[in-house]
Amino acid sequence: MNNRHPVTPSSAQGSPRHLVILITLAFLAIYTRTSAPSVLSGDSAEFQLAAATLGVAHPTTYPLYTLLGYLATILVPFGDLAWRVTFVTAGCAALAVGMFCALALRLGVSRRAALIGTIALGVTPGLWNAATVAEVYALLALLMVVLGYVVSHQPSAISREKLGVRRYSIGSVREPPVQVVAKQLIPQHREKTLIGSWFSVRSSAVLQFCSSRLSAIGYRLSAIGYALPAFIAGLGFTHHGLFAITALPPFAIWALLTIFPLRHLQVLRNPSATGPERRRGFFTGHFPLALAWERGAGGEGLALVLGFLAGCTPWLYPLVQFARYGPFQGIDYGLPRHYFWGAPMAWPEVFDLLTGGSVRRGIFRMPTSSDALATLGMLWERANFEFGAIGLVLALVGGVVLFRRLRGVWLVTIWVLIATTSYLLLLGPAVEDAPIFTLPMLLPLALWVAFGAQALIAGGERLFQRLFGATPRRVPALAASWLVFVLLLGASVAWADTRVEYASKRHLTLYRTFGEAVLAELPPNAVLIAHWEQGMVFQYLRLVEHQRPDVWVDVVEPSDDAWGPRIARRYRERPVFLIGQAPDVDGLPVELVREDAYALVFRLRK
Repeated sequence: MNNRHPVTPSSAQGSPRHLVILITLAFLAIYTRTSAPSVLSGDSAEFQLAAATLGVAHPTTYPLYTLLGYLATILVPFGDLAWRVTFVTAGCAALAVGMFCALALRLGVSRRAALIGTIALGVTPGLWNAATVAEVYALLALLMVVLGYVVSHQPSAISREKLGVRRYSIGSVREPPVQVVAKQLIPQHREKTLIGSWFSVRSSAVLQFCSSRLSAIGYRLSAIGYALPAFIAGLGFTHHGLFAITALPPFAIWALLTIFPLRHLQVLRNPSATGPERRRGFFTGHFPLALAWERGAGGEGLALVLGFLAGCTPWLYPLVQFARYGPFQGIDYGLPRHYFWGAPMAWPEVFDLLTGGSVRRGIFRMPTSSDALATLGMLWERANFEFGAIGLVLALVGGVVLFRRLRGVWLVTIWVLIATTSYLLLLGPAVEDAPIFTLPMLLPLALWVAFGAQALIAGGERLFQRLFGATPRRVPALAASWLVFVLLLGASVAWADTRVEYASKRHLTLYRTFGEAVLAELPPNAVLIAHWEQGMVFQYLRLVEHQRPDVWVDVVEPSDDAWGPRIARRYRERPVFLIGQAPDVDGLPVELVREDAYALVFRLRK
């Protein structure tokens, strides 16, 4: 990080918690107002189902989001269960926007510029759309922002000076605080006598021992503050693979530099003390190897490791559920016993699900040159769709400003952009909604927008002073900066108004209407075969709301066998209905019984 502009709390104009709280509440109201009112389809319907029934979703099982959704179904007193799970997403997105504002202020951005950058992030269709459906990406954004915020507060989260102790640097000649106080308490004339000299020596030794112990205790207390960012990193690591490749590497580098500062590396490679001096220095903490050992085993290192392991505890959830309900038969998502994606038959299959399972193995591949160019073109179009022309200009300016002011933060933002781009380049054709994975890129771009807005606001003030000269009160120059801010704010609000149609799900009742209508028309003990998108709607209605429990819903994945052989093998004696499009039933003896804009319903003729 560039030290020419050190980041201090004063550089963020104090601690404007009221601004952060106001922004969080405002976006919570916006996201809640525009969120989907009920059950959704596909992955969102599965998350609503898993949260309401304590099931296990598709890889990587997303246990943190499932548990938060389950708490919402219990604690939120209004709305149906599906909407309560969606409300968790809206809350995570609103908190992500609010914490982003706090992070921008922490990095030295003015309040006006932070507000511009925060609005730019909050109204991007990527985040806004993720906030209005039951999906995991808003929580991903929240964990990334919170990690950046808590790391920005280290190592000053717990001040050693406030604890009254100080870890001495190598070669320090300052005396411990307790020893300084002792010199003032012990009369100097006692040293002129034999007894006084003996008392002085013994007192100095006792006080030095007490000071070293207090210093060690205070040092370990200060190290506890490092457990929080490690805990957030552990939560993100268990939540989504994008966190592991975008946020975890910068955090790991920060953690290593915390344990082994660069100024000690050279000394560690060439220690000068030997024999008794090394042992004495090792235990008193003045030897570099002792400092590294203490930091790695008893200080920040231990706090980081324990914090990260504590953050990985959500992974216990699918293990506990498998211990309770498994093993399964490998079919039908573990139903009717319990919903568990993949229906694992043994423990190794459960651990495979935690790391992505068959989903991970089926979506990544090396891109061709044409695919790479198409992906890069998609990213440019997506960035323009998210921020608009004005936002991209501000981002380019802000990127340059951030590079000059905070080089370390700039490197982190570049890493997030590169890592997300690499992830998208490796996605295969099996992933049809690849643009949704661009969400992590919105965070560094929005931060660049904030720094760009600050440069433009300050530039307007300086331009006015150059043209008309500085005035004693600087009122006209300040008015010019406020004029630039108002213009940027107006442009942000106008851009937000154009994004509503792409993000709002307020009137999205299609899935519930379609599902309930189809279930009402089915005969007793019918079998309903559907693809993932439509099938999970019926699974939610049947398992959560207990509509038509006599109907069996068979969700067929692309890797499963064809509908015809599947029906002949499993459902010869039951009435069978199929949901999809005409090509899905090609060659089967079916008749159309319901035509809907969402999907077609066919009945199999026996």
